[in-house]
Amino acid sequence: MVKNVKISVHLFFGFSILIVIMIGMGAFIINNMKNLSELTTKLYRHPFAVSTAMLRIDVNIVRMHRSMKDVVLAQNASEIDEAADQVAQYEQKVYEDYKIVAERFLGDKKQVDEGRQLFADWKPIRDEVIELMKSGKRDEAAAITKGKGAQHVEKLDQSVEGFIDFAQNKADSFVNEAENSRNSALNTTYLILFAAIVIGVILAFMITNSITGSLSKAVKELESAVAEMETTSKEQATASTEQTSAITEVSSTSQELVATAKQIADNTQNVSESARKTVENGQSGIHAVQEAQLGMEKTKEQVQLIAQHMLDLGNKSQRIGLVLEIINELSEQTNLLSLNASIEAAGAGDAGKRFAVVADEVRKLAERAVESTQEIKTLITDIQQTSNTTIMVTEDGTKAVDMGVAMFHQLSEAINTIVQHAESTSAVAREIELTTRQQTTSVQQVSETLDNITIATKQTELGSNSILETTQRLISTARDLQKLISN
Repeated sequence: MVKNVKISVHLFFGFSILIVIMIGMGAFIINNMKNLSELTTKLYRHPFAVSTAMLRIDVNIVRMHRSMKDVVLAQNASEIDEAADQVAQYEQKVYEDYKIVAERFLGDKKQVDEGRQLFADWKPIRDEVIELMKSGKRDEAAAITKGKGAQHVEKLDQSVEGFIDFAQNKADSFVNEAENSRNSALNTTYLILFAAIVIGVILAFMITNSITGSLSKAVKELESAVAEMETTSKEQATASTEQTSAITEVSSTSQELVATAKQIADNTQNVSESARKTVENGQSGIHAVQEAQLGMEKTKEQVQLIAQHMLDLGNKSQRIGLVLEIINELSEQTNLLSLNASIEAAGAGDAGKRFAVVADEVRKLAERAVESTQEIKTLITDIQQTSNTTIMVTEDGTKAVDMGVAMFHQLSEAINTIVQHAESTSAVAREIELTTRQQTTSVQQVSETLDNITIATKQTELGSNSILETTQRLISTARDLQKLISN
């Protein structure tokens, strides 16, 4: 049942499968890269932003605690006010960072409120120390600073540490999710590419067999028809020779005129029948050649359609390449951000070591993303090269089909010539038959009748030779076409 399906249906079905596979692969890759980009954005907006803000809060709390010590060590009211102003400035920065944390923290918002409230509870302790210093009670102020003031700072450090640990864990989760998404995209892409290659090879084999099979069948039918025409031509040439001998015998003896005329009538009837068969075979040959020519033209259209589909496939591969360039730029920007984060962490000293580790991991992830996009670019380049090779092959196929159409056109003209000669032979044979019948009734017309018979016989012989030569040329053309199909 599959063999009866048209070649156009095979081509349409096969290339539709390839196009659907390529579209699916492109959509899958784009979706995974989009997920990877979203994860990178989340990593930057949430864990990195929160951990950076909490590190600044930790640094500013240390600075505030140091400034409170400066308050206790101040020698006059001016130095006390100056140190208190610095504490107020650092306090303002801490509240700004707590605002950032409240906006981007992915955990329980209650924890942010508790941390901010714990920081706010430190202010009455600081205010008490400042008031004692202004009253001249340095020892009491120092005791509070070293006592419950230091204890409160320690609680704040623990709170900040909790936020940083949560952000670190969240960052690790995003990194693991990004790696899993990348691995899944790569594995699925390799699988789809392998399936597309296998399906493409199978479809190419099936389509080639379908086209060459149809052409081979047509050529075999043509060879069979031409062989029958060659046999008929030889029979016609033999009949013409016999007719010439009969005319010679009629010229040598008039006594055998009646018998000879009867024999000529019989021979001409055979010639007429042979000519009629030749005409019928010629018309059948013309019909077969016309059908083969239409088939070659349809094949040409299908080959051109293959080339158009392969061009569309190349264009889609180029679009995927553009998307990969965008992903590569995002990876490079991520790498740059990680380098900047490492520099900031190095400037923060011991407090930024953990953040430096996170920045280094982000940089490695960005480098791996760049490597992955380069591998995908290489695969897309291979697909484009394969598409270009297929287009060149289809162009060669189009040229071969054009040659086949031209050869079928020549073959059609040759068969038309054969039919014309056969019709001429049939007409001459009928004329000979009428003439020989007239010879049996009137001996006086023998000379005229013999002249007509001689002329007609010569024309018949020439027509037979012409048919034989044309038939031989048709056989040679059919063999050349068969060799072309076999190659």
